[in-house]
Amino acid sequence: MFGTYVGLESMIRWKSSAFTSKPAAPQARKKAAEEQRGRGTGGYGDAYGKRAEERESVKIEKEKREAVEERYGKEGEYYDAHRKRALENERIRIEKEKKKAAEEERRRVEKAKREAAAEEDRRSIEKQKREVAAEEERMRIEREKKKAIEVERRRIEQAKGEAAAEKDRRRIEQAEREAVAEEERGRIEKAKRESPQESRRRKQLENYETYKKAAEEKERIRIEREKRESPEEMRRRKVDEYYEARKRTAAEKANAKA
Repeated sequence: MFGTYVGLESMIRWKSSAFTSKPAAPQARKKAAEEQRGRGTGGYGDAYGKRAEERESVKIEKEKREAVEERYGKEGEYYDAHRKRALENERIRIEKEKKKAAEEERRRVEKAKREAAAEEDRRSIEKQKREVAAEEERMRIEREKKKAIEVERRRIEQAKGEAAAEKDRRRIEQAEREAVAEEERGRIEKAKRESPQESRRRKQLENYETYKKAAEEKERIRIEREKRESPEEMRRRKVDEYYEARKRTAAEKANAKA
């Protein structure tokens, strides 16, 4: 039994080191078998020890082969799995780099698009501002032109009105002087032929006709002037005529009192 225990202990010790060290050399196994046989008692122990050694030797060889196959098989699977993991990690890394590069490119393109759109908007706004400023400047120039034209037109009309008024005034004065001269000439001639009563009646009729003609001429000139006058000029003229009428009325009253 002791030999069997020693053989099992040796087998366990060998199996425990099968994955961490090289298989035991033949000399070491032989020495271990001799020690195992030496521990036997009598011939029975020696015979049992030999048979146990043979069985142990066969078992060790078998386990050795299985251990070697298992060890190298596991190592192959380990390295294969390691290689697969390495390849998978490399693939994952490449995919991440591709995704990162694609994301960076997408962000760069979006940033470029945003910048291009912002630049386009800025240019469009500046163009609109320039167009609005040009339109405002054009309208301002048009307003100034119209204003200048209107001022010039009014000035010309005023000058024409003043010239026409001066012409009318001179014509009235000339007509009045001619009427007075004609009246005086006729009066002198008739006075030479008429009696005092006829002379008095004639003078009254002549004065009436003269003043009637003068009034008609003044009215005609006034109507023509009003057609040419602007509202402001007509207003000024009426004011002047009003004050002139008041002056004449006051002078006539003063003469009557005197």
